[in-house]
Order: sequence, then C-alpha cells, then structure tokens
Amino acid sequence: MGGGVPQDNFSAPRLTLAEHWNGSAWSVVTTPNIGTDENFFWSVSALSGSDVWAVGSYSVPWFQTLTEHWDGTSWKAVQSPNLGNGDNVLYSAVSLSSVSVAAVGTWLNGNVQDTLGQHWNGTTWNVVPSPSPAGYLNFFTGVAADGPSDLWAVGWGSSVPFAAARTLGEHWNGRSWRVARMANVGAESNELASVAHIPGTTGFWAVGHYEQNFIDQTLIEFRC
Repeated sequence: MGGGVPQDNFSAPRLTLAEHWNGSAWSVVTTPNIGTDENFFWSVSALSGSDVWAVGSYSVPWFQTLTEHWDGTSWKAVQSPNLGNGDNVLYSAVSLSSVSVAAVGTWLNGNVQDTLGQHWNGTTWNVVPSPSPAGYLNFFTGVAADGPSDLWAVGWGSSVPFAAARTLGEHWNGRSWRVARMANVGAESNELASVAHIPGTTGFWAVGHYEQNFIDQTLIEFRC
C-alpha cells in the first residue's frame, strides 16, 4: 500500500490517495474522506496485506488527526483523539502488532506547537504524553521501532520565532517518552524528517536536512 497527496486541483479540496502494487502495476484504491474540506495521508505502516494503517489530517477547517485502516478489503476511517482547539496532525506511524500501533505528529497548544504521540491498543487510539523541549515549535515527523519498548521519534524544534530549527529525538522505553541528544551541523536550521530501524540490529537511521549558508544539505544520523 502507498499513501500520499494527489496533485493540486485549485477548484476542489485535496483528498486522500492510496495506491496498491500487485506485482506488475499500481492501481488506485478507494479511501474515505472526512467532511468536505482537505484530507491528507502523510504516512503508512503495514503488518500484512490485511493490516495496514495510514495517518494524516483532515480540515474542519483547522486540522484534526486522521487515521484509516485497511483490513484486506477496504479502507475505513477510525476515530482518533485531538488536543486543544487548534491544529492536530499525525505525520508518521509504525505498526508493532495488530493491537499496538504508534503514531506521532504535532498539535497547536495555544501559540506553541507541541509534540503529539498516540497509541492504538486494538480498540481505540489514545494520546500518549511526550515532552516538547523547545519553547516555540516542536514537531514529530517520523517514528520507528525495534519492539514495544524501543521506539524512536524524530523531528525538529525551535526555541523562539525565527530561531534556527534544531533536531529533535525522543525515545520510548516502554513506559514513557524521553528526550535524547541529537546531532546538529553548524548554527543554521537542522531538521529530521524520517527514521528507520535496521532489522536484526539495535540501530536506527534518521534523515533530514540542514542549512549551510541558507542552502539545504542532506542530513543523515545513525544511532546504535
């Protein structure tokens, strides 16, 4: 399964898009959309061909979390929680089992963007508290796992308006999210976009970008 955002059509809201590869060709698979405004998929995670989760956001017009599940026959929207009265967006998900899925993103806490963590327990999605160490912007943009007590979420944060972004990393030890020290290159903005676990090892790769003289450069970090 694949998820993403279709090409812009300025005469209509953007809607969810899912496609399936059958070994020889891609085909579009029907997906639900909530309301009559924008709907986005930002990430997809699968345990099998009949257990796939896609996460993102939909607009009311402020953004609310969007979670949908593929059961091998059809996609169905599943209710997920939101915090506060502003934007809530899920940017990444990782499936651990049929009764354990983690999703991460961000939510608008007054005038501050805070990290957002959620967990699927087989029945419902629930918010899981996570630190927001930067004083102004805190974004989770990727999550990966090496089992239920070893998850990494990455992203970026900014201490005050117009300050350079710095990498954000947090580790789930089975009980809580804890901020971890991440590398940055230079004094300009550094942001992590995605993280992946290396199967059969304890290692994780994270990727993103940093600015050098206001020009974006690739950023790759490794944690073992």
